[in-house]
Amino acid sequence: MRNFDSMSRPFWALAIVALVLVGASQWVSRTGTWENGATGDDGAIMALGMQSQIDLMREVASDNGWTVDCEGTSGSMTVLRMTPGFLPWKSSNDAVWKELSPVATALSSVPRSAEPAGCDLSSSFYEGNWIEVDEKQIIGVGPRNEMEPMIAIAESCEAKGVRLTDGPPARQDIYAGDIPSDWVGVQIDPRLNPATGPFECLMILTNREFNS
Repeated sequence: MRNFDSMSRPFWALAIVALVLVGASQWVSRTGTWENGATGDDGAIMALGMQSQIDLMREVASDNGWTVDCEGTSGSMTVLRMTPGFLPWKSSNDAVWKELSPVATALSSVPRSAEPAGCDLSSSFYEGNWIEVDEKQIIGVGPRNEMEPMIAIAESCEAKGVRLTDGPPARQDIYAGDIPSDWVGVQIDPRLNPATGPFECLMILTNREFNS
């Protein structure tokens, strides 16, 4: 967990909210839907994410005594199905769901009686599409040392074309006010990322990194 001074913390609270809301609502559209919400029963949980997210979800499952009994793909993302272990009362569906939520792109709770035979889903099941985005977008603004972790997160999410600007970005919709001259922006080129799974992974893990 990273510690921030009094200037950085309000900025990140603003920037990450903008990143998630702007990215999810204005840049990405989705054709598939998944019913979100834990059922509270002993059913399985199915989850979607990029490999860096999947690794974290496997840790959650292991720590709670759950088993990953199925792995598949959906577009650029991996699909996991996790089921309670031999001691299902140790960690309820709700408790595991709560731990998975900050790292998964999407979750669905599936009653045991309705578990599908496999985990492969169509490439368009949950993968979004960019909405009329034909130029590079600024997704973060701040001191260079605070922006650099986003580059590492982008690489772990397989997001392409993410880099730091040479100085304060000329155009951006994240930070309201005068940008200090020593700040930089984090820029992504949607044209290099036809699948939106990596971008959504970047949003989710950045939010987890800086707001946990």
